Amino acid sequence: LAAVLVAGGLQVVLALAHGAVSWPRWSRVATGSVVLLLLGIALIVGPVRFLEARGGTTWVNDRAHALLTDSDTSGAGDSPGRLVSVNTGRPPLWREALDQSAYVRASGTGAGTFPLTHYRFRTTGGVVKHAHSQWFNVLSELGVVGLVLFVIAMALCVAVMIGNPFSRRRDPLHPLLVAMQASVITFFVHISWDWDWDMAAIGTLVFVFIAACAAYRMTRAADARRRSRRAEAAVDATSGDAGADDAETGEAVTGDAGAEDAEAGEAEAGDAGGAQEPRRRRGAGWAPRVVASAALVLLALSWMPPYLSGRDESAALAAASEGDVASALGHARRAARLDPLAANPLLTEAILLQQQGRIRDALAMIEEATRLQPDNYEVWYQLGLLQLKALGREKEAKAAFKRALALNPLDSGSRTELGTIGH
Repeated sequence: LAAVLVAGGLQVVLALAHGAVSWPRWSRVATGSVVLLLLGIALIVGPVRFLEARGGTTWVNDRAHALLTDSDTSGAGDSPGRLVSVNTGRPPLWREALDQSAYVRASGTGAGTFPLTHYRFRTTGGVVKHAHSQWFNVLSELGVVGLVLFVIAMALCVAVMIGNPFSRRRDPLHPLLVAMQASVITFFVHISWDWDWDMAAIGTLVFVFIAACAAYRMTRAADARRRSRRAEAAVDATSGDAGADDAETGEAVTGDAGAEDAEAGEAEAGDAGGAQEPRRRRGAGWAPRVVASAALVLLALSWMPPYLSGRDESAALAAASEGDVASALGHARRAARLDPLAANPLLTEAILLQQQGRIRDALAMIEEATRLQPDNYEVWYQLGLLQLKALGREKEAKAAFKRALALNPLDSGSRTELGTIGH
């Protein structure tokens, strides 16, 4: 918070100074050149001195090897040494994504299924929900087709946000525009080794930045077109071709139409004026905007059902812990209706049905969960428990536990239950 306040305060001071003083162009160029020179020196001299103190290229090679093999043990905790540590844990996750991609290359395993991939290919314990690289994560979950479409979509976002980076450089707000563009590009770089994409706080802000940059560029371009049309209308008025146009205010008075465009301040030349666009063309832009806005609202609303389903599932577990099985069942069923592709609400409902002695209904719920998520080891584990503990079907339970172990070889629960049955 202190760093944010200091940085914000300095920016306010600089903004006020910039607005209060009419700085000549040469001073801005000189200041920018000095800043770039200092940054260049820091970026060259700093790393050289840093490497010299640690052994030069030998240290770099050792660090690269430690990164690729994930063998670095320094700075694993929250100590300051973590800043230069390469003990990231990322390469094993990337290899897991590549291993999964080798089996389902084109289409992937489905959105949000990397946790199941991690269970299948991990060599140590722990639960990981993301490959800690958006590119590897998309490759694993959506396959090559999804990765290509994702890359194209991100490239289009960058293109519409930046456009021609050298245009309108004298715009007073151009530095702020560049700062926002740099922030977005930094985000796209950083998702290469972390799960920023799944963080709503930063991901939403990035798309707000993209929208703001694109809207600002389009607004400035529209302003330039309007100024150009007004200039053309002024030239026509001066030469006597367009009638009596007021070149300073951009208002047109025509003999037949007599219409003033108060919104844009542009002239319509009813009978004689061909320099201005017809009113209907300017008004036709609202339709695609309404459609696009409605699509964005529907997209935002589509995120609500899974969220509400998770809330109901938590409420079901809370009610069950208090012994209110009937209320817990109601929450579990509502969670399943809100997110019909989720397996966890069905498993919760199955456990609650078992508590009521409704074994057949519980079995139907778990079988539905196995149909929805056949690569989820937990549904097979729960199926094995039900078959073994409630129905006494050792053969079916054994098959379910083996399927669970195939999907999660480190699952101690399935291994223990198999041991009780006997191989």
